[in-house]
Amino acid sequence: MTRSFSRSLAALSVFALLCALPAAAAEAQDEGPAVPIEKAPWHLPVFKNDYVTVLKIDIPPGRNTGFHTHATDSVRTPAKWK
Repeated sequence: MTRSFSRSLAALSVFALLCALPAAAAEAQDEGPAVPIEKAPWHLPVFKNDYVTVLKIDIPPGRNTGFHTHATDSVRTPAKWK
């Protein structure tokens, strides 16, 4: 690859990324108001105390969790390792 082709390809990639960002933001705004993560689709609270909340999250293929918020720090532990 020539240097000018590499630069053109990099510039085109950056342009495509910048064009895609506003579309993604607009799509997120159409989902309605944000809900707390404990009330998001596919998030099932299984344990909660003053220090921790444990959620079982099982998102079916082709579905999403909707617009939700995380009020505290989060840690993800996969139940199935691939």
